[in-house]
Amino acid sequence: MTEDNEKLNVKAEGTGRIETLADGIFAIAMTLLVLTIQIPKIPSERVAVELPRYIYRLWPQLTQYVIAFITLASFWMGHHVQFKYIRRSTSTLLWLNIYALMLAALIPFTTEIMGDYGQVPIAARLFEVNLLLAGLAFYWQWHYASHNHRLISPDLDPLIIKTIRQSTLIIPALSLIALVISIFAPSWSTTVYILIPFLYHRDRLKRRLLPGATILNSKRR
Repeated sequence: MTEDNEKLNVKAEGTGRIETLADGIFAIAMTLLVLTIQIPKIPSERVAVELPRYIYRLWPQLTQYVIAFITLASFWMGHHVQFKYIRRSTSTLLWLNIYALMLAALIPFTTEIMGDYGQVPIAARLFEVNLLLAGLAFYWQWHYASHNHRLISPDLDPLIIKTIRQSTLIIPALSLIALVISIFAPSWSTTVYILIPFLYHRDRLKRRLLPGATILNSKRR
């Protein structure tokens, strides 16, 4: 194979288009979340009396908006971290990524159901199962790419691989806890996701403290 052909081959197997697609889907899904908050139609003569009451009643939807936005942001950050190390793509990786993004794009829908009917167990469980499956999809994406250094550098520190694998299991683990809580208190079960930023920040610090992490962060295109 000539040098020019090798360059063309590397370009064809790159991950740039995957990352662009993911960025677009996450941006749209995160924007759609605000549409789950319903704006009231109040007669002008009743606004002063009714609006404060309505805003107070919005707290379940606003809480779900914050939780879902943080969760989507965490998925996006995790996707970004994975593709700092994934150096090329395959058809299997593409389908794993599409499956994960499909579940991520579903989050605004399950968020609206949870915001409107959070006191009903099925509404909470639908949202939590959505996050559980999405989290597992991103886990399997990294497992596939990192297994035997299939799509990552052979020199990548195994501790970095392990740390990223553990971070992808944060949301699935919290989802299992939330599903248990939903049996007793469905409207409060999703509050466990508030822990996501703290757990992700801990794993980020762990990665930064690994020997050679800074050098290995770079990825060949």
